[in-house]
Amino acid sequence: MTTGDTTHVGRTGFGVNTVGIEFDDAGQLYGIKGTNTQVSDFFSIDKTNGTGTLIGAVGLQGLTGLARTKGVVSVDDKSSQIPDQFALYQNYPNPFNPSTTIKFSLPVSSNVKLQIYNLLGEVVKEVINSNLPAGTHNFSWNADNNNNSNVTSGIYFYRLVADGVDGSKFIQVRKMILLK
Repeated sequence: MTTGDTTHVGRTGFGVNTVGIEFDDAGQLYGIKGTNTQVSDFFSIDKTNGTGTLIGAVGLQGLTGLARTKGVVSVDDKSSQIPDQFALYQNYPNPFNPSTTIKFSLPVSSNVKLQIYNLLGEVVKEVINSNLPAGTHNFSWNADNNNNSNVTSGIYFYRLVADGVDGSKFIQVRKMILLK
């Protein structure tokens, strides 16, 4: 397979370990190593003895291929930055009408439950209940309940419960206001 002026040799498909070797039109070899969701190493390979020199890419996520152009190779992928700790941010806008965005950060892959509660402590809406990868996530709430009916104006609470794959647990509640 050829992409631009870099040719791919090896496999970069799904699996626990993914290894790929790329060479450019000058014959320089480059290697990637990692899994199907995260690249752990990007290195230059010496053609004379086969040794690799690490040149970066530790912790890159979502790399689906390697393309090299003449000159410097660089990666600037802000979305690949993994947060250091769990966080639940204030929704925005707040007050809101008709919808708001809820943002949170996960330092590790986690089973996440995000629910909206009314002042009586009743669950109004379950926004998400699933496994999510490490990273920062945004979800919208359109001021509806689990039956997809609009809720009334007032004060609501959103609660995030995250059970990390490493055994960590995070629970936080924040307040928001719906004005109609």
